[in-house]
Amino acid sequence: MNYLTRVVDSHFRKNPDGSVVFHPWGLVGRGYVISEPERAARLRTFVRVHFLTTLAVFTGAGMMFRHRGLEMLGALMVLLLPGYIVGIRLILSGAPRNADGHSPQEYYASKAAGMSEKNLRQGFMAAVVFAAGGVFLLLFSHAFQDRLFGGITAVAAMVIAIVHRRMLRSKRPR
Repeated sequence: MNYLTRVVDSHFRKNPDGSVVFHPWGLVGRGYVISEPERAARLRTFVRVHFLTTLAVFTGAGMMFRHRGLEMLGALMVLLLPGYIVGIRLILSGAPRNADGHSPQEYYASKAAGMSEKNLRQGFMAAVVFAAGGVFLLLFSHAFQDRLFGGITAVAAMVIAIVHRRMLRSKRPR
């Protein structure tokens, strides 16, 4: 199972009765009960394509617009997010909402299910290194844009480190 499959799978949860619940925003909010397998397949394909498109667009824009990177990434987010919202709503039209939400423990366990502890530890350590680099830029850069980039990188990397740490904890027996 590759990383992209795990990212897509983390949006889905199987209920004890066999129904599938799709959580479009991951940990945040309630999900939608998906009773038709073809609708679940369409959702999986849409989430996969949107993730790959976003990754490709952000990577390309980051390389092409290095000096205006933050402004460009913000503009791209404003353009890509409505596409996700509209696409999800079209596929989910008529699907009932799930009565209960996604507990944080379930979310982290589902994200960690296909990952080894070694990979999770490596991800955690990489995030800590990026957070330290962001803090360094924030504290020691003279240009405002470099400090802003450092602050955003530090915060994002700290969030990623926290998520990896919680996924590691979900793999340990209690």
